[in-house]
Amino acid sequence: MRSRLAARFASATLVFGSYALVAVLFNWPLPQLLQTHLTGTVAGDTGVYVWNQWVFRHEVVAHHRFPLLTSEVLTLSPPVDLSLHNYTLFADIVAFPLIPWLGVTATFNVVYLLFVAMTAWAMYELARSVVRRTPEAWLAGLLFGFCPVFMARATAHFSLSAAAPLPLFLLAFRRAERDGDLRFAALSGVLAAWAFTWDAYYGIFCAVVAGCYLMLRYVRVSRDARQRLSYPRGLLMLDGTILVLLAIIATIVATGAEELRAVGQVIRLRPLHGPVMAVTVLCMARVWMHFQPVVSFAIPSWRTVLMVPAVVASACAVALFPVLFFLWRSMAEGTEFHGPIFWRSSPPGVDLLSFLVPNPNLAWLTGSWRGWLDGLPNGYAENVASLPLVSLGVMLIAVVWYRFRPGRLWSGLAICLAAIALGPFVRIGGIDTHIPGPWALLRYVPILTATRTPTRYVIPLMMVFAVLFAMALARVTSRSRRFRPLILTAVGIALCVELSPYPRGLYAAHVPDVFRIIAADPRDVTVLNLPFGLRSGEWSQGNFTAATQFYQTVHQKRLIGGYLSRITEPELARQRQFITVRRLIRLSQGEQLSQRDLDEVKARAGIFIGQARLGYVVVNTATTPPALHRLATEAYGLRQIAESDGFILYVPTVAMRAEAARPSTPSD
Repeated sequence: MRSRLAARFASATLVFGSYALVAVLFNWPLPQLLQTHLTGTVAGDTGVYVWNQWVFRHEVVAHHRFPLLTSEVLTLSPPVDLSLHNYTLFADIVAFPLIPWLGVTATFNVVYLLFVAMTAWAMYELARSVVRRTPEAWLAGLLFGFCPVFMARATAHFSLSAAAPLPLFLLAFRRAERDGDLRFAALSGVLAAWAFTWDAYYGIFCAVVAGCYLMLRYVRVSRDARQRLSYPRGLLMLDGTILVLLAIIATIVATGAEELRAVGQVIRLRPLHGPVMAVTVLCMARVWMHFQPVVSFAIPSWRTVLMVPAVVASACAVALFPVLFFLWRSMAEGTEFHGPIFWRSSPPGVDLLSFLVPNPNLAWLTGSWRGWLDGLPNGYAENVASLPLVSLGVMLIAVVWYRFRPGRLWSGLAICLAAIALGPFVRIGGIDTHIPGPWALLRYVPILTATRTPTRYVIPLMMVFAVLFAMALARVTSRSRRFRPLILTAVGIALCVELSPYPRGLYAAHVPDVFRIIAADPRDVTVLNLPFGLRSGEWSQGNFTAATQFYQTVHQKRLIGGYLSRITEPELARQRQFITVRRLIRLSQGEQLSQRDLDEVKARAGIFIGQARLGYVVVNTATTPPALHRLATEAYGLRQIAESDGFILYVPTVAMRAEAARPSTPSD
């Protein structure tokens, strides 16, 4: 028994080491520049992900505080709850012992490379459990761990640039469902909790994948050939209605008409979402009435069906108890997971054409693909969904020449996840067809509604696609055993060429010298950065940049203002109760203030400095409006002490004053 475990451990170590080597090569020259560069710009989301790892350790070591609370940002209020922030808890824990040894930036890069290798290895384990072939499973791990989706995410959304928990969750869940083994059900729950600590989306993806998996396993839809058509008149009425609606849609598209007058009534024709939705529903009803399908349940054991999900959910809740406690506390305060969901203007899904776009991360590939993706809603990283062409070619060959049929489970999972990833309305080549997809309704389902951005469902889709690729490749090599080594070598080389983004695009992680001057000050003071702002993942007030929090990892002083994935309404109210905060936000947005408002900020300067314990003001000369710069200089008596890289460092000379009474909070 021990020898078997040792052999399995040695094999897993070898496979993981091979993926680690690929991670180093595919991200070259990052391993040479661990201390000075990142794969994303610090002014974007990358700066906050680096900050996550620093602040987690800082709260524990410097403040001896539970790390789901912090006073390092939004410092004018009591410690801020981070349970709704995209905190990347597992990455923070892994980085904890490495930061003193490697430094913040190098640790972040090492953790990223480690997670990429872990993701490929986890996919290898899942694929091997399905195809029982090591080389084919290894190539599936390569495909998933280094797919264009993850490589693009690593330029901004680092919590979504690797996904080791997803394949391991599905591996354990399959075992629990197949054997009714509640130990593996409990393990699945722990893995779902682990997925949540990578990114909250991943925890929900586990639930969606499990739900689709059970549905495809136990629900059967068939047609009874003996049934005769029962609704001929109803079908004729449906056909007529569909034709009328199609004529109306064609009229709108051809003429640009915005209203229709009929029987003295005015019917608004724009936008097209309503008419197209009606046609879609009627067509679905038409198909249902024509085929008259019969829905049945093939459930071998109700105990398995009921107990396994219950144990998974319970184990996940227990493992996530600390996070869930803070979430409950935030919700008791009136917090919501997201803003309102609008029928037509909520975040779109991936463009259908983007599935077939050649890998846009390739440095040597010329063309306008990257520019096209960058111009789509939410930008480049959010819209990359390329299915590697090599894998598509292998699957096509397997289907056409080797009669590969993947079966309803894996193909059904891929179809379900792809349909969700398309978002509420299908887009093709940048054109909104207004055809509703499953997400048009699923986005209103509790828990699922927290995953506001459907494009991210491409990640579990890629996991299922990698399994399908392994199955197709195994089919080809099993039917061509004589040429198996040649086929595997050719596919492996082609896949490496297609997936490798060498040379990896990198961004300098430079920290201007003015922040190192602040770091040398031993006092417990705060820093005001101009322009100023409050920012969340859904809105922005003022003009705050994530680079500010990246620089904080060096100077380690508290910040007035800040960025978190979610800033609750009560927290926003606590920040905006300060008159100075409201005025600074308006000036940072380029607005003009009345002389009365300006005088009020100046009159309250000493009180604000005292309340905030303000020690430094840093002005970004490129983005700070002159009116804001001038007001800060006059109100706080700023004295310049340094300048570098477009930043001016000031210290306030106005004396701190305590306020005898609670400050008034008139509205703006």
